[in-house]
Amino acid sequence: MKRIAWSLMISLSLSQLGWCNTWYVRKDGGTRYSAGHTAGQCDGQSDVAYPGKGTKQHCAFGDVRWLYDAQDGNPRSWVIAGGDTVIIRDGPWRIGHDQGATNHDVWCNNAKDNNQTCYIPAPPAGTATQHTVIEGENCISGCPDSSGIGPEVTKITEIYGGFGLYHVLDLNTASFIDFKGLGLTRHSQCIQHGQPALPSSCSQNGNFPADDYAIDGIATFTGLHDVLFQDMWVHGFANRGVIGPIGGTVTYQRVRVSYNGMAGIDFDDGNGDPSINNPNWNFLNSMIEYSGCNQAYPGTGAATCYGQSNGGYGDGMGAPSGTTLNINFDHSVSRYNVQDGIDPGHIDNGSSTLAVTNSTFYGNGGGQLKWGYNFASARITGNTFIGNCLRMSAPLAGNAAGYNANLGDFCRAGSTLSWNYRDGQTVDFSNNTIVSYGPGLFTLGCSTPGGCLNAKTTFQKNVILGYDNPATYNLGGDVGGPSGIYCQDNTNPGGPQQVDCKKMGVFTRTSNVIFGVKSFTCLATEKCADPLFVGEPKGSRATFNVAQLDGFNTALQSGSPAAGLGAAPQIVGTASTGVVVAPPPVVSPSAAPAPVSPAPVQQSAQTGTWFTVIPAEKQAQTLSVSVPAGTTYRFGDTKNNKWCTPVTISTATTVSDWDAGPEDCDPGTAKEMDILETSAAQTVKIIDSSVTPAVSTPKTVPALPLAIHLH
Repeated sequence: MKRIAWSLMISLSLSQLGWCNTWYVRKDGGTRYSAGHTAGQCDGQSDVAYPGKGTKQHCAFGDVRWLYDAQDGNPRSWVIAGGDTVIIRDGPWRIGHDQGATNHDVWCNNAKDNNQTCYIPAPPAGTATQHTVIEGENCISGCPDSSGIGPEVTKITEIYGGFGLYHVLDLNTASFIDFKGLGLTRHSQCIQHGQPALPSSCSQNGNFPADDYAIDGIATFTGLHDVLFQDMWVHGFANRGVIGPIGGTVTYQRVRVSYNGMAGIDFDDGNGDPSINNPNWNFLNSMIEYSGCNQAYPGTGAATCYGQSNGGYGDGMGAPSGTTLNINFDHSVSRYNVQDGIDPGHIDNGSSTLAVTNSTFYGNGGGQLKWGYNFASARITGNTFIGNCLRMSAPLAGNAAGYNANLGDFCRAGSTLSWNYRDGQTVDFSNNTIVSYGPGLFTLGCSTPGGCLNAKTTFQKNVILGYDNPATYNLGGDVGGPSGIYCQDNTNPGGPQQVDCKKMGVFTRTSNVIFGVKSFTCLATEKCADPLFVGEPKGSRATFNVAQLDGFNTALQSGSPAAGLGAAPQIVGTASTGVVVAPPPVVSPSAAPAPVSPAPVQQSAQTGTWFTVIPAEKQAQTLSVSVPAGTTYRFGDTKNNKWCTPVTISTATTVSDWDAGPEDCDPGTAKEMDILETSAAQTVKIIDSSVTPAVSTPKTVPALPLAIHLH
């Protein structure tokens, strides 16, 4: 009796402490031992190989599918419990049937499953304090790539679906779950959308033999909430990368969604089911690219792309009507999507908020960014938009030579950005950089009958440069470059109708620099002048070509009339499909421009005491340091134990600990910044430009200790 009581006490104590198990999958593991499958070799709870004999051994599972399918004819059920952790090693791992000749397989062999439904079911839910975790072996502590946008794809653990699988991962009902370090894809090249179907159409659902493909990567529904996708790559699916509505907070952190045949992330499941509970969608340090394109296999580039007029679609992100959705799109990229970059244009229900910040949009065939009218507030700040909507009409490095042979609908949105108001909405459109040759720059619509006279828009500190591209003349463009602002009444029974922009409420413009834009008269507080970007292409009209804006450097020349305005400088729009150029030093758009200084003097190795101003773990692309004249500083890549040559400056300047230009010995990596102590204390300022307005924190570099002075 005492033994029973003691066991019960231990059990209750472990439960109260949130005691959870860790499970392992590796190629040299064994079959699943569980209560319903007692002939199994391994219990899955030890990170060791199957010893070669025996059952119920303390070793790893030899296949991912053993986690949720015991091959015993019963419905799929997870062996893990909520709050447990699964570490998946090796790979790639197949999901679905092992063959496509018949509908009978060793996997999913119960009466209710077939080759289409043999996907990973939603894992058991964790709790708010103890999430269930499914992760790849190499990304347990995170695995960002060198740009910080998305994961290092060589480190993620690949899981691929095949033989007509509906989707690899089903999250119909899932909550308090983290997915980390996983790559979801397929191993085939047949296509499901687009005409002509090149290289071939995928087999129809339920037909055999089945092509080895999966339709979608991840399927979601309104039971999904409090889920994290981190360091993942979702790519190459015949339909959508992610499809379906949500019912709560879903966060993407360092995720790439690439080369999905119909769309990247689509909140429309095909039935128009809206997301519920006014959920939050966080898209952070992530990328959506090449939506509407089918990925080559083997390979990583686009094989074929199709627009709506050719049986395709191609939005990077879309949503159905009737949806509420709070959006936080930050430090992310949307590029080379056949249609719109992101299009929450149908967010038309409830009252949501939109924040698109510090992000980059370029090369999308439609609008770079659109949004709908039921956002009570929209904050669009610190972004770079390159409106080169014809870019995919020309070759792009890394893709098949004929990837665009059946691609059309270029510049179909007519404008680089468009948004819709409801009366009373507030919009903050500030500190953005826009370079475009699209037919128009802005289309603004009002969706409240009678007008949006109480809407309020702040339009300030933006830098805008337009180019005259004759190739857009038959797409709605005209001589003289893109037009400025077009306003329309969306409530007109016959369709949208142009109206006076005064119908859009109070539109406050100040401190913008605008050049090359047709029908745009600058106000007294604005400048109509060339912003003078570094290396600014001068081609226009007869000398213009669609690749001319590739590698556009948004840094400003000395003497620019736009100094201190626009987004953080960066190089945008390289033709490479696999690399995002890391931004150079970031100076807050709202802070005073850093003084232009002569080239620093390279110094030999210094002696003395170094004071760490910014530790490596604090470094970020949005941090910079203002240092006084005469300062000697160095950068240290502590991770790789690489120290850059110290630099002494003759004029006060602002430098970044992320990429310090020519004196940076290891650009794009986390480094600490040190300053050499002198005989007098120095004051430096750490500038966090991810905060608007910028936050400057003074920090004192102490004087050299007396003992050193006596030497």
